[in-house]
Amino acid sequence: MCELSKIKTFQQLSVLNRFYCYCTPIFVFLDFPQFALFLISMDCKLRKLFFILIAFALFAGCAKRSSPPGGPKDESSPDVLQFIPGENAVEVPLDRTIILHFNEPIKTDPDAVVFHPLVEGMTKVFTRKSIEIRHTGKFAENKTYTLTLTPKFSDRHGNSLEKTHIFAFSTGEYIDSSKISGIVLDGSTLKPAEKVLIAAYGDSMRSDNPIRVGFSGTDGKFSMEYLPDDTIWLFAAAGIGSKFDWEQAEKIALPISAVKLPTSDKATLVIETMDTIPPKITSITRPDNYTARIKFTEQVAIDSLDIHKDSHDVKFWYSPTDSTSILWRSLQPLVRDSLTIRACDFFGNCVELTGEIPSEAPEDTLPPSVILLGKKSLQMMPSRNLKLFFSEPFSAQFSCFLDDSILPFDILRITHNAIELLFEKPLIMGETLTIIIDSLCDDFANCITDTESIAILLKKPGSVELESNWQCEYPIFFLFNESNSYFLEPDENNKFIVSLPPGDYKLCGICDNNADGRWTPGNIKPFRYSERLETYTKTISVRAGWLTEISW
Repeated sequence: MCELSKIKTFQQLSVLNRFYCYCTPIFVFLDFPQFALFLISMDCKLRKLFFILIAFALFAGCAKRSSPPGGPKDESSPDVLQFIPGENAVEVPLDRTIILHFNEPIKTDPDAVVFHPLVEGMTKVFTRKSIEIRHTGKFAENKTYTLTLTPKFSDRHGNSLEKTHIFAFSTGEYIDSSKISGIVLDGSTLKPAEKVLIAAYGDSMRSDNPIRVGFSGTDGKFSMEYLPDDTIWLFAAAGIGSKFDWEQAEKIALPISAVKLPTSDKATLVIETMDTIPPKITSITRPDNYTARIKFTEQVAIDSLDIHKDSHDVKFWYSPTDSTSILWRSLQPLVRDSLTIRACDFFGNCVELTGEIPSEAPEDTLPPSVILLGKKSLQMMPSRNLKLFFSEPFSAQFSCFLDDSILPFDILRITHNAIELLFEKPLIMGETLTIIIDSLCDDFANCITDTESIAILLKKPGSVELESNWQCEYPIFFLFNESNSYFLEPDENNKFIVSLPPGDYKLCGICDNNADGRWTPGNIKPFRYSERLETYTKTISVRAGWLTEISW
């Protein structure tokens, strides 16, 4: 028997403990009589010490062995230890299984791993620390393939990559080396859109699988590598899943035109809600006995509205306080109980709708009013024009004064309830523009008893002049910040210029192909390309009294 005094290391003690743990019961049952005589012959104190040592050995040797609790929390994303067949490997066999080995256990999430182009019978097999791309078919000859770990790929503690990792290989002698980069913007805010999928296709109709895929970062920027020297079409989408069901996209960006690679140009993709649903009527109310307020689920194109019955002497206008509501007025009291109307939204989705009209309404006895959101004086930038909105269709007489001098102008009727005052030259900063409105009446001779007066203080602005190099028939440029946007209008030299309050701005340009004055996104059904929309890369600082010149 080994003496405890000769055991010098913890490792030796550990081995002895295991020996006692597993072997002592065997010795006891194999030779119990001799073992009992041995215990009886021992001194009492030695016997007691012997049992204590045996108990300690059993406890220490048989206790569950594990890492001590505590320690630093795992906050790092998984690292790739090995990519098989090797990063940028060439002449890879057509039946090769692709494997990624990681340094820690990973979360099973097939949507976070993208392999392109697709291969027949492809499956993604997750094990504890690896991913295998298996396939029953064969890779194509002389083709570059990529395995992409998306930003949401994570370990089992939820630590995600936060950026895209791409691994490439080729079945031919070289790897495709073209690339394209750019930015993804949200069409509703023009702010960078993060973690949006970008897919490069070989044609505009997406008739085959994507050639490559990528994802935008937290700053909206993306870079797509390993592309062929060929023509591609770029699409972007949020919410299409790993099956690339574009018709289920929450937001989508369709290409402006084809991209010929290689190129150094930056791409701008603008994602917008893909609207294929026509508007619906949510309610019809009666402000008075001649007027119906029709509220839709979205803003409709006012020129698309058509009343099928009794449509003579009808006026439509947007509600000044709700862009999704249309006011409809007839010169005859409304006596019918329903309304049938054809309406289209700005995405070309049209529908014929029928709604019930309330039977009772008060008489129209109120004159029109100027819509200034409760203010009787305003501050504005010097401009050649000024829009005024009223609560209903109206007639009136206007006069304008710049300080104490009469200011000549023309009137442009925009809608039944709005006009635009057109001045001969930009108004002078620092002065006060006063607009006098007299004889303000509606269609039913309800008139104001006094004149309306609106005072506008012209603030001291800065100016921006843009010399455009765009090849576009109908360009639109505007500057914007967190609170406002300002459109640039061409001068006599075909340069775009605007005066605006001092501050920092972003510049955006739209190639308005359909000349409707707004950016039109693409659509899947029916297929329509997006209009070109780009943002200037630098921030523009505007100072009061200064002119900032830009060439773009």
